[in-house]
Amino acid sequence: MNTYGSAYNFLIGGICLVAMGIALVRFGFPRPPRGFLSAFAALFFFVCTSLAWTSSPILGTDWVKHFAAEIPLAILLPLMTLRCTDDFRPPIQVSVLLAIIVAFGVIASPLVAAYSGRTYLTEGGTVLSPAEFTGIALIFVVILDRKFLGVLATLRIPIAIILAAGTLLSGARGQFLLAIGLAGAIRMARLYSAQITGVLATVALVLIGVLIASAVIFTDLNIPSFRASERFTSESITMGLEVRLGFIKESFTLDKPIFGHGIAGWSYRRNHIDAERDQMEGFVLYPHNSLAQVYFEFGIVGLLLFGSILYIGARNARFLLARYKDEPELRSLAATITAYLAFSFLLSLKQSTFLAAIGLYLSISMLCALIELHTTETPENASTHDPTLPGTSTGSDIAL
Repeated sequence: MNTYGSAYNFLIGGICLVAMGIALVRFGFPRPPRGFLSAFAALFFFVCTSLAWTSSPILGTDWVKHFAAEIPLAILLPLMTLRCTDDFRPPIQVSVLLAIIVAFGVIASPLVAAYSGRTYLTEGGTVLSPAEFTGIALIFVVILDRKFLGVLATLRIPIAIILAAGTLLSGARGQFLLAIGLAGAIRMARLYSAQITGVLATVALVLIGVLIASAVIFTDLNIPSFRASERFTSESITMGLEVRLGFIKESFTLDKPIFGHGIAGWSYRRNHIDAERDQMEGFVLYPHNSLAQVYFEFGIVGLLLFGSILYIGARNARFLLARYKDEPELRSLAATITAYLAFSFLLSLKQSTFLAAIGLYLSISMLCALIELHTTETPENASTHDPTLPGTSTGSDIAL
């Protein structure tokens, strides 16, 4: 597993580096989003510095290595390669096609997917699990305008059904419900904004709610060979909530509230073991909540730094949705990336570690890239700064 995992990571990393290199040769360096990069640099520095006071320096060093290798790449890739809105099309279409293949794989073998598929990790770094991958693709397919989906838009409904089925059969509750909920909510908001009768939009929203409820009820039945049903029982959901709430309660302690316990401190507090990750199989622990982990391991200082990154993402999303309200194609793109951010952040509150929440940093970087495209692709902003643009300042307001 480690050999294949390393090969996979190096392959993906190599492809990303080649893509960034080609973009740099063709277009030069982009204008950096200084607020976002400064906030991340401060968080990154603080995470590395915490090795000086953590109780788990060996495991913490391993985490820092993966954090340093994966997250800066996720941040730089959109900034370097997305130089015009058409640049969003190839990665989106390829991602959807790959997600369809993954969904078919999950549908064909739900027994395997329900256990290994939903939490698959390679080499200690969180990779897009089948459920997360298909969930994100479902959001893309439902929300995006035809311009970005291309020929896939003609098969929007059957593709959405395949992706939803794959996500459901994976046994991943959060991914399924979030993908369906976010895609449905934004789709309904679009119906209202398009001035389609409120009755039709309300009926469609109710039908989506019934679909979600029916799926949960359906999977609560004892269906032979459908192991994902074990993930959707009321007992399983209740137990999962109780465990996670216990983790959160344990994390928000007044012990070391300013700088926290240091990276991997939560794992050490639970098991009192510090060793290389490969030597701690089954003993590497985290609270399954990004905010709880940031507070416990990096205190109020770390929480403020992480919060500033989230704020920049939310602010950019709000700006783009307002600015593109009369441009349906670009508004669909902004709405999709916003949904991707919401999907990734909400998942980070129930699973994984903020050090490996690739989708969270990737989506915020995509929003920053789209902000930059707004300034370069809009004629009236080509030579002057837009005073309402995030990152520019007026006399009384200096944005991050």
